[in-house]
Amino acid sequence: PVAITAKWVLKEPTKGENNGTKGISLNKLGQSFNNPRIGIMLMTLFGSAILFYTVIVYAPLYFQTAIDANSFVNGMILATRAIGAALIAAVGATRIAKRLGKAYAISLGLIIMAVTLAVIPLLETSQQALLTALGFGLGLGVVMPTVYDALADLSASEGRSTLLALGAGTASLGQFLSPILLGSLWETGSTNVFWVATTIAIALALLQWLSHQLSYPYN
Repeated sequence: PVAITAKWVLKEPTKGENNGTKGISLNKLGQSFNNPRIGIMLMTLFGSAILFYTVIVYAPLYFQTAIDANSFVNGMILATRAIGAALIAAVGATRIAKRLGKAYAISLGLIIMAVTLAVIPLLETSQQALLTALGFGLGLGVVMPTVYDALADLSASEGRSTLLALGAGTASLGQFLSPILLGSLWETGSTNVFWVATTIAIALALLQWLSHQLSYPYN
């Protein structure tokens, strides 16, 4: 539906206009990368995608054996994460970012994700799994929109759409590489993958916190 609407509503620029705009956009995008916080944001998107892949793929496999979760229970756990992320992204992420600042809000979300990942090997019931799934969703719902919002603030208007698209591509790359990075851990020890994911979340949270100490802090 979006593609069909775009076909009829959006006006395609002429070739000359498009080339000029593209040159300006790429130039501004290159200037944006002089700011190290953009690299930190892209790293956060990459790492968050790995964390998301962990709970989507490996957590259900673990719950199947650890708490005898069938497909319905695992589906409810996955849905709970999605509900938590959607709720906080819609009504709470912006408020948290305004109150704490974007870097600290992202750090908070990552810490919440880290805690919910760390306790997975300790869960004994499906109710506990649902509760931690909600917590992970809340953390993810704070992190993702706030990172994209920070990327938009850190980029020049001419190159903003390109940078945001690069952010989406970075997140996709994280999901693509996750099986390569985590697959061997799952094979050698199922719980190891959750400890590594927890470490990644904590490292990213510390990196965000440190980014606030750089020059020209953003709110």
